[in-house]
Amino acid sequence: DGSLWSWGSNSCGQLGQGRDVTLLTQPTKIPGTHSFVQISAGHQFSLALDSNGHVWQNGSASYSLGRESQENQFTPVRIEGLSEIK
Repeated sequence: DGSLWSWGSNSCGQLGQGRDVTLLTQPTKIPGTHSFVQISAGHQFSLALDSNGHVWQNGSASYSLGRESQENQFTPVRIEGLSEIK
């Protein structure tokens, strides 16, 4: 159905579940997500491609793409400037 699910450690926001979640032992749907067609998960970050060709990211600021903030991102945020990605 295009929703995103995550589990594991959320030390840097890599699960996209918000700041209040530190660990998930069972797959849990990420609130407010839909229409995703591809994902990539790294050590402390996650990337997702939606059906409109936009890229979303959450996790460690060390792996941030196109974000000015130097803080970890605990919920998926769209990377501005990346569109029509296939």
